[in-house]
Amino acid sequence: MSDTPDTNKPYPRYAWQLVWLYVPILILLSPFTMHRSSKPVVLGYSWHYALLLVFFAIVGLGLSVLLLRLVRNTRPHRRLAFAYILLSGLVMFVVTTEMVWGFVEGDAFSGYRKWGQQRSPFVGFENIPDYTQQTPQGHVTFDEHGFRKHLTPRVSEEKEQLVVVMGGSSAFGFGLDDADTWPVELERRLRNQYGDHITVLNAANRGHNSVQQLIRLYMRVLPLKPSVVIYYGAWNDLGSGGRPMHMPWLSSTLAQASTSRHYLRLRNKGSGLYWENSFILERLCQAARTIWPHVTASREEAALAPHAQTSNSFEATSQLFIRNVDTMNMLCQRDGVLFMPVRYVADDENLKPRDREGLGILNVALRRYCQRAHVDLIDFEDVFINVVDRSLLFQADHYHPTAQGAKLIGAHVAEGVGAALFPQSKTLASVR
Repeated sequence: MSDTPDTNKPYPRYAWQLVWLYVPILILLSPFTMHRSSKPVVLGYSWHYALLLVFFAIVGLGLSVLLLRLVRNTRPHRRLAFAYILLSGLVMFVVTTEMVWGFVEGDAFSGYRKWGQQRSPFVGFENIPDYTQQTPQGHVTFDEHGFRKHLTPRVSEEKEQLVVVMGGSSAFGFGLDDADTWPVELERRLRNQYGDHITVLNAANRGHNSVQQLIRLYMRVLPLKPSVVIYYGAWNDLGSGGRPMHMPWLSSTLAQASTSRHYLRLRNKGSGLYWENSFILERLCQAARTIWPHVTASREEAALAPHAQTSNSFEATSQLFIRNVDTMNMLCQRDGVLFMPVRYVADDENLKPRDREGLGILNVALRRYCQRAHVDLIDFEDVFINVVDRSLLFQADHYHPTAQGAKLIGAHVAEGVGAALFPQSKTLASVR
């Protein structure tokens, strides 16, 4: 009789086995609870995510029932052990699939590596020194410092007057050949008007915000003893959805930068082990968006309209942005370097309302700071207002300049820098 399944009093034994099987499944699902929604309603979760957690709990219970049914014909005292074996096999299958998928696709940092980026313990990622990449738009080349390659001859260090451009991808020249970026146009105009002793280096880095550029200024730029540092950046500080950039992000994400998903998702959504690192979950989410596009469409439509919460977030972001800009200015003043921010320009009419609002808030904050701190701000927005078709000056994303836009930016930054460096030859620069 001991070799046959126990059917006289199955329910107490079954309930006990079900509980002991359900507990480890809940433990495996627990990393999903680490997520924190941007609009919390229940225990830090949005209604949608709270319902998703309930769904996972139900699925876990259903999996427990299924596993016990699969081993129902085994001896009662061995059922739980066999169920654990099946559960372990399922977990191993998922882990193996993740490992194989990761091996085939490369690690999650490969997205940055394709940009020509390397991991950095200080800023998360930065340009690879002595790197060359051929893109459909032309060459992207970095020098020994990880700066965009300087293309023209330089005079001796004693005679040279060095100008360094810093910022994100718009200053770097995303989508442009080495020769078509606006720092190149800036140098050409400065040299034509003031002499070949002026050199402009492009120390901008794609994807960097003001925190990263602040660190890069201290570590990479100031040791070169420049005369002028130009900062052109604001877009990367906006983040996603207008959520503010908090300083703890520096230690948790930038210092580790374990994966590109970790970098983006920790910044945007909160911590969550599976969401950040699972290839399978990423593909399932992509499939869900394809099958049920209306689920995400409503969110996107809602994101198009500015609202109070977003405005408050942008205001908080602007305070952090200005704090970083102020620190850059103080570092430059300490070393006798002229610090000149540039107002960020974009194709405002075609930006999403949320992005347009956030960029406007940061630009206003930058102007007020420069007036208060008596810092020369290069502001040529009036020039762009007179442009009939801004789409010719910016790429499809409406904020990275085209080659034509780069020439216009370079020309007016040259007026501002020339007026500050050589006041006796002051031109019509719009320096405020």
